[in-house]
Amino acid sequence: VICNANGFHTSLHHCDWRVSGRRGGYHGFFCYDGFVAFIHLGEEGLRGSIPTEVGMLSQLQVLGLNSNDISGSIPTEVGMLSQLTTLRLNSNDITGSIPTEVGMLSQLIVLQLQENEISGTLPSEVCMLSKIALIELDDNRDNDDDDSPHGTMIREDINNWCESLP
Repeated sequence: VICNANGFHTSLHHCDWRVSGRRGGYHGFFCYDGFVAFIHLGEEGLRGSIPTEVGMLSQLQVLGLNSNDISGSIPTEVGMLSQLTTLRLNSNDITGSIPTEVGMLSQLIVLQLQENEISGTLPSEVCMLSKIALIELDDNRDNDDDDSPHGTMIREDINNWCESLP
């Protein structure tokens, strides 16, 4: 996906997100060398779901959509974001489970999914993420698996959980 002269790729305007929140600060779509590199749209009143086309943002490093009204599930295409370091989807209305494709995000350092309606367990594929330093899962739907992590995990907690898997 390539940015146009205004710094935005035209297909990003078809996301069905309605911005009604505050503007200013470090918010918006940011491009580097003609590619979308950062999306910072936290607390913008966005509604709708994350489009599958997000996987086409090959140079995306940060996807920050926290504190909005985003619903639906996390698309599996997120796993195509090979440069992603931060996935911040906390404080929304996201449902479903965490896709196993998250394990393909080899550059991922921060995964924030707390305060949603996510169900199921953390996929074991996250154990393949050698750079992961923080996973936050607080305040999601309860699941019956006591072995699945809950709450906030730093690198040591993640390592311990991964080592405990069969």
